[in-house]
Amino acid sequence: MKRKMRKMHQFFHKTCLLALALLFVLPSIAAAEPPAIPWGGINNPNLDYPDYLREYHNKKFEATGFDFSFLPRITNGKSSSALGEKAYQSTQDELIGFIASLSTKNLRWKIVGEFPSYGKAEGDASVSDGSFKLPILVFSDPAVFSPSELKALKKPVIWLQGQIHGGESAGGDAMLVLAKRLAEGDLNYLLEKISVIIVPRYNVDGAWRNQRGTNSYRYRINIDQNRDNQGFESAITRTMHRLVNEYEPFFFGDAHEQGFTLGTGYVDGNNTRLTIDWMGNDVSTLIAPIYNHPEALKKYVSEVFEPAYHKNIEDRGLNWAWYIQTSTTPPGETPGRVVGLRDFIPADVRARSGDEVVLVKAADGGAKYVPLQTFDGAIDTGITDPSFGLKGACSILTEASTPAIGINLGLRIAGHVATYESVMKTAYERADEFYDTVIKARADMAARGEKVAEDNKLVLTIHYPETPVQHNIPALTAVQNEKTKEWSLKEGVFESKMFLSRDGTPNVSVVQPRAYIIKANDATIARLAHSGVVFERLNNESEIEVEAYTVKAADAYVGDTYVVPSGMYGWTDAKVITEVSTSKKKVKFPKDTYVMYMDQVRATHAAYALEPLSLRNYGNYYLCMKTDMPTMGGDPVAEGFFKAEVGDEYPVYRYMGEEKLDTYSIGQLTAPFATENSMVEWVLPYDKAEKDEIADELGMDVLCISKAWMWLKGKDFTAMMPDSAGDVDLTGAQWFAYNWKEKSYEKLEPEEDGDYKIKDSYIDSGNNVKLVAAADKAPSGGGSGCNAGSFGLLPLLVFSLGLFAVKNKKR
Repeated sequence: MKRKMRKMHQFFHKTCLLALALLFVLPSIAAAEPPAIPWGGINNPNLDYPDYLREYHNKKFEATGFDFSFLPRITNGKSSSALGEKAYQSTQDELIGFIASLSTKNLRWKIVGEFPSYGKAEGDASVSDGSFKLPILVFSDPAVFSPSELKALKKPVIWLQGQIHGGESAGGDAMLVLAKRLAEGDLNYLLEKISVIIVPRYNVDGAWRNQRGTNSYRYRINIDQNRDNQGFESAITRTMHRLVNEYEPFFFGDAHEQGFTLGTGYVDGNNTRLTIDWMGNDVSTLIAPIYNHPEALKKYVSEVFEPAYHKNIEDRGLNWAWYIQTSTTPPGETPGRVVGLRDFIPADVRARSGDEVVLVKAADGGAKYVPLQTFDGAIDTGITDPSFGLKGACSILTEASTPAIGINLGLRIAGHVATYESVMKTAYERADEFYDTVIKARADMAARGEKVAEDNKLVLTIHYPETPVQHNIPALTAVQNEKTKEWSLKEGVFESKMFLSRDGTPNVSVVQPRAYIIKANDATIARLAHSGVVFERLNNESEIEVEAYTVKAADAYVGDTYVVPSGMYGWTDAKVITEVSTSKKKVKFPKDTYVMYMDQVRATHAAYALEPLSLRNYGNYYLCMKTDMPTMGGDPVAEGFFKAEVGDEYPVYRYMGEEKLDTYSIGQLTAPFATENSMVEWVLPYDKAEKDEIADELGMDVLCISKAWMWLKGKDFTAMMPDSAGDVDLTGAQWFAYNWKEKSYEKLEPEEDGDYKIKDSYIDSGNNVKLVAAADKAPSGGGSGCNAGSFGLLPLLVFSLGLFAVKNKKR
């Protein structure tokens, strides 16, 4: 009993330290609703977008046969499509009101978190500018919401999302169109063979601000969440990965918007219109699979889904192109040869006379003509579609053209709708085959992790292919009538040499280890767990032969090429690791050191955060943040990143043995789904001693422990408990909450809808909640534990704040 009380006192003491830290580092949170500032922006009056171009696009939209008149941004009567006037998108209330109006015959939906959004300048902790609710919609037959019930239907799950960039609102509107058609329209029949999850507005606060990024992270504003899928800085990103890890979708679709020009402008300031003025494609599509993405899934996207959605786009009278970026590398050289190691051409690229030559601004300030080559999107583990694909799924990205906000809105929505209605129909038509293909690919991913061999490589960066394909990019050319002086459009193509990332070859690679041993604080494990991986810990102090890294060089450039990945260079002294040395050695690791085995589906994604020559590894985040973050009250190491100064031994070690180490599993760290007025920030890992102590107190087998820090507008909140933790089924578990006032655990009972009420007494002064899933002891007396296998479901919803004054004394 004395030992038990001492342990509880230690935990309470740690919690108090954490609460004290929160008083200093957390901005105060306003309980008010978002201020009444406009949802949307001004249709740019300076766009080179004449009336005849607008009329051309309007007629094209009418020919599609789509009807989007029911969308809230149209029915609210506030939005204008005129240049220079206000173009509203739907407000939060309008969005949720629209969802609530849909038939619930095959729909279940919930708010899965409410997110604070911080104002003021970068680095300024401030009063919240409001909070924003994140709804997700689950369509199925029969209608269910929980991940376990949805997966029990044994149907392919399609995940579609819009507006990860808050100002790109057409993707969000396309999701509402598809939601209405699934709930009560012509796509409802598809639910016989598939299930669909829709996130209509990923970036809930960026939509309010009509900006690209989110302000849900106190150290920076306007974070690009489409570059945040490795560092997990934004609370919204962390929640989204937690959802994805639970539902385990088979296909991801991510809807964006892009610019509508193709080298538009004027040459040398002369008032002469260029030969090619505007992109003629209505939607761009991108397949950007990571090299270690299963070959079967890459082929399934490119050989089954892609031809089908391109045909459907054309059948709707629309034009498509592959996602296009431009390069002006010299003839014979491959653009963007190494992913992430490339320069982008200046914004003043000019097309010339229809040939494959562009005018660019030279270093001396003059102009020069160079060949134009194009390539598709970078393969980057921070980007949503490839990172979600690494969880064992097919994935694509779509980009609608024409100007953002209100101009030719229908046509922008139509491109997304045409793509994703085809995706769902293709999945329906080949449901059994698609289901089996994905399940087998996931099993192969896990099995591959058990193999340590020279031919089993983890590819960190790639070359684009040496040989391009010919790609005709639809283009619109302005033609002036010599007599009337009126302008009209000429449809054509821009013939381009296109380099496709799907055809890339390995550049930097390493032999995949059996496991990674991680010398880091609990914060690092909390952050890394968003990949959806399972962790184990050493049972005893152990001397293990490993491969160790030493950081040899770090810089922002390799030669003349800027190498800091997009989304990480918002820090003053941003740089990345450019060289390491490797040695084999025996290292003594303390008891409870963290181990991540590679024989699990999502381990590859997590490995990209661990390998020092991967562009978004946690050492690179430290190097980017170390100058600025301390001035904002934070510390990159306390945030969960790796100290990686030149000369340091990198705190990640590669275990190359075939046999498992002497470890015990803590599985996937879990948290409840918070609902309105609340959000889970992070969950602290636990060790075997703490688990055993709680089991002894309850007289039950402890299945999982969830020690979560909450953001709360009020005090109590409602939560949906997780269905599982790795391969441990929690659907029949009994949940307990620690009562901080009574200093004991209380049994929780579900409410009518299956959710649980987390009372004020379960939340301490630092907004900490401690939840335990337990079951009656097995007849043998052995506990089942949180052992998680290759198909672990629940990740930890990690912290984003520089907290973690709480540390495990055993480490």
